[in-house]
Amino acid sequence: MLAEVPGVVVFGRSGGNVVSRRVGAATRVQKKLGQFIPEDTLSQVRSANDVVELIGSYVPLKRSGSSWKGLCPFHEEKTPSFSVNPQRQTYHCFGCGASGNAISFVMAVEKLTFVDAVRSLADRAGIRIQPQGPREAAEASRRAAISSTVEWATKYFEETLWSSAGVDARKYLLSRGIAATTARTYRLGFALPSWDGLLRAARGFGISQDLLAGAGLVIPRENGGCYDRFRARLVFPIFDVQGRPIAFGARSLDGSEPKYLNSPETELFSKGRVLYGLHVAGEAARKGSLLAIGEGYTDVIMAHQLGFAPMVATLGTALTRDHARLVRRFAEDVRLVYDADEGGERASERGIEIFLEEGLEVRIATLPDGLDPCDLLVRDGSADSFRAAIDGARDYVEYAIDAAQKRHDTTTVSGRAAAAESLLEIVRRLGDPIRRDLVVRRISDALGVSETALRQKLAEKSSKTAPRPASQESDGPVESPRRRWESELVAQLFAMPTRLPSVAAELTAEGLEEKDLSSVLESALAIARSGETPTADRLLLALEDDGARRLAASLLAHEWLPGTEEKQFDGAVGALRQRQKKMRLERLRASRLEAASRGDLSAVEGWLRETESELRRR
Repeated sequence: MLAEVPGVVVFGRSGGNVVSRRVGAATRVQKKLGQFIPEDTLSQVRSANDVVELIGSYVPLKRSGSSWKGLCPFHEEKTPSFSVNPQRQTYHCFGCGASGNAISFVMAVEKLTFVDAVRSLADRAGIRIQPQGPREAAEASRRAAISSTVEWATKYFEETLWSSAGVDARKYLLSRGIAATTARTYRLGFALPSWDGLLRAARGFGISQDLLAGAGLVIPRENGGCYDRFRARLVFPIFDVQGRPIAFGARSLDGSEPKYLNSPETELFSKGRVLYGLHVAGEAARKGSLLAIGEGYTDVIMAHQLGFAPMVATLGTALTRDHARLVRRFAEDVRLVYDADEGGERASERGIEIFLEEGLEVRIATLPDGLDPCDLLVRDGSADSFRAAIDGARDYVEYAIDAAQKRHDTTTVSGRAAAAESLLEIVRRLGDPIRRDLVVRRISDALGVSETALRQKLAEKSSKTAPRPASQESDGPVESPRRRWESELVAQLFAMPTRLPSVAAELTAEGLEEKDLSSVLESALAIARSGETPTADRLLLALEDDGARRLAASLLAHEWLPGTEEKQFDGAVGALRQRQKKMRLERLRASRLEAASRGDLSAVEGWLRETESELRRR
């Protein structure tokens, strides 16, 4: 039974009641994807996640006066225009206009819904959000059960490694120079040769085959039943950034193929979004803003054991943009240190393209004598040679030119042209015009092709395929002048949200061009009309659409010069009053024209009285 699995968290209703919250004079329930989030829980999540610390885990920030600054994660830039305000717990980019709070940042950078962003932040802070909807509760319960199953399997493999059955696996670790203390730190394990060793052990803990399959630990048989995925293998648990096991890699010890076998994609694990060892390497990477990336579990473990901490590995050689975005959270300088074979070279070239597109500096390290990292580290018994190779890594241009010259016969015209064309692909990925210019010059010098010809070829293809600058990309139409004015107006109202209850009765969101903007203002006014202040927490809960939530967070995060907030607020109130007055007069005029066309004189007289009264109103 599920309850017998150690550490499983079973979600359910709190005391049998549906969680509700109060907004204004009415009691409402916030429902999104079947989940209810009480307002006090949302406030707790935001309070527990300092916006400077949070954003600093994605983007390197430096203190600038009372705020922090860095490169914007939402558009490409070389001069920092992204500001984080620790007092207001908000961020704002003066380049692309992105702004908001901790929740909206996670929504934007991770492409999450409101509920998933809150859940992610809650998990980061160790806060438990207990879903109440049946579907959401079932999904959360299954995910927690799979997580607990992976944790149980990690312990099972560990115990097996250190038992009499793990003698050969321990000998292999010794041959690779991996100390027992290191093996325990990385929770290494051993899978028995039998087809059902893990299956039988799991039954003793009441863990179902369905959960084992969901965790990627067993494979279904065609005629029913299952068998263990990992057999006669040294097991390497794969951890998420928080250090929780989410999957496994395993090396065969009996010569069976494949030599290395990873868990399949599961609800917890996607190999294109995980870097092995990052839970250990992350802190060192942040301190030095440098991260070395290899391709083997033992490469990472030996580097860490011998004192080179900022080392991680892909699960195979396939680098993805998700990997690059993950790296950006920890470092700006990437050193690729793949094996010196054709697969490693291809992976390095692919890595260059991906990391350049994400605005990261990338270099390629070549190890002496063609050794892989683990062999070099074991041979030397120290990280000195390895560290020297990392420090002396070649820049991406030099490496790419060498690779192109090896691949193409540059003694021929066609070979030289093909090499130039392949190198221009790197130039096209550079956003900085100065770097583009310098790289074109180096390609010209290396291949003996004129800069003019290279630039002409570059412009020729760029004119056909050039994307919009990142700062101009959007999911919708270009913002109209009217919408910009209306957004500014609502932001001015939020300059002093504590004063909104005193004027909310006379204001409406009528006539706003943008649906989300109208929704934000009407929700804020509804909260204010009940006498409460439309804080970020109350407003985000009141809104049901993620687009409106992002907009609200952005408007609430707008920064004003100190001492001007009251002026901004009064100006916005006055402008909205005039706008509403104009709209009322237009409606009265339309009714007068209709009455006159019918010959209804009493209706016309009524229009005159109403118009006179309206003109007297402020």
